[in-house]
Amino acid sequence: MHRTRTFVVIVNGAPRSGKDTFCDFCKQYCNMDESANVMILSSVDPIKQTLYQFGWDGKKSDTVRDMIVGIKQMWINAQNGPTIFLFNNIFEFHKEHHGEDNICFVHIREPEEIDKLKKMFEGFGSVGIYFTTVLITRKQADHSNQRDADNTNIINSYKYAHKIENNSDRLFDLTKLAERFVDYLLDERR
Repeated sequence: MHRTRTFVVIVNGAPRSGKDTFCDFCKQYCNMDESANVMILSSVDPIKQTLYQFGWDGKKSDTVRDMIVGIKQMWINAQNGPTIFLFNNIFEFHKEHHGEDNICFVHIREPEEIDKLKKMFEGFGSVGIYFTTVLITRKQADHSNQRDADNTNIINSYKYAHKIENNSDRLFDLTKLAERFVDYLLDERR
């Protein structure tokens, strides 16, 4: 039986750098040949779900972004909620897909929150859970908003294991970068 491997990939980058598109392309590539199960999470998923219940249409205005950041900070302070939410979902995903390769893309903005999740998974390589980080960059990304959660100086201050430069105007090029990244992750020789 194949050993269960779950790769936890923290994805970060400036707004409109292509993070969601990169993750979607990775998922499509894995679905084409069934090479890995893929789950995409964000540290603010439960907050967004609550906002939908209150009638939010899913559009991110500055007001909504500020509200999400504020609620997340309260949740961090009160319960370390985002980290616990992510850990539980990743571990359940790993158990659910026993004997298979899995990739869990996780969107986290704050370097200190990335480190919290990374520390929670220290030593989990023995059960097949591996952790890495990816920074997605794009020259045309939105660098205008300087709230801390979107501040490129803060985002770029973290030491990421991988950097994907999404500077082409062709989606095909990002598709190829996503495919190469997945092939690298799943390479049995590493």
